[in-house]
Amino acid sequence: MKAANMPYPVGAARVVRTQTQSYCAGNQSIRMEIGFGDEATIVRVVVDRRAEGASDKQAISELFCRPEAGDRWFYLGIPNQQELLREPEHKISGYLMDRFNLDIDWGGQFPVTM
Repeated sequence: MKAANMPYPVGAARVVRTQTQSYCAGNQSIRMEIGFGDEATIVRVVVDRRAEGASDKQAISELFCRPEAGDRWFYLGIPNQQELLREPEHKISGYLMDRFNLDIDWGGQFPVTM
């Protein structure tokens, strides 16, 4: 599901800029739309995963949104889940790091090397 079609939960932190990353991992193509907030930290991530040769109906989409207050992130996984869940930040942080090597405290800047 495209990021624009994902719900924007009431109470989720505001996105001020986005960055899209796409890559292949094994037999999957992965596309992440990463939203950054005022503090230059990640506040929203939409992940679209598709196995090689899979149809649109077989694609998996996940939505992660930092709340405006508190530490229980919003989570939605499509097509397997129909209702929005709230998960503790440490669980979301660990999942995104383990699965996609994405640190939720990353500010979106790549180091400059010379």
